[in-house]
Amino acid sequence: MDDYTMQQYYRGLVSPEMRAYIEEEMRSEAEYETAERAYYSRTSPFEYSPSPPTDEEIALYNDEQYKKKLNLARDEKGRLKKGATIARKRICDEEDLWSLYSMGCTVKEIIELRGCSKSTVYNVIKKYKEKGADIEKQKFPVPNFATQ
Repeated sequence: MDDYTMQQYYRGLVSPEMRAYIEEEMRSEAEYETAERAYYSRTSPFEYSPSPPTDEEIALYNDEQYKKKLNLARDEKGRLKKGATIARKRICDEEDLWSLYSMGCTVKEIIELRGCSKSTVYNVIKKYKEKGADIEKQKFPVPNFATQ
């Protein structure tokens, strides 16, 4: 419908036949828009099947989940957000560090073996000493080649 005819309709200046025609047109347009809206809003698994994720998408998803698990959230400048926790290295297991120390390894050797920081090793030793763990370092005899 053109604008002039609609203005005449709203003012009541059209014949009854024209009024019936315009109302029928408006009704059919409303039904068409409703049907179109319903068609495009429905989602069915049979209509749309996404392609399987690529390896890059899987790696990105796994990385996001890992960071979410560790609570590694960063701000826009790349700094860790307040309250973020960083997981300890798995190779720096306290029991393992203590067993190495109690077997007679020095702190320097433990650092080289496990790749932990010096403070981590000392903190573990301090913790176990406070618990009352006894240290019986196994001293291996050093052969004296001069006397043999």
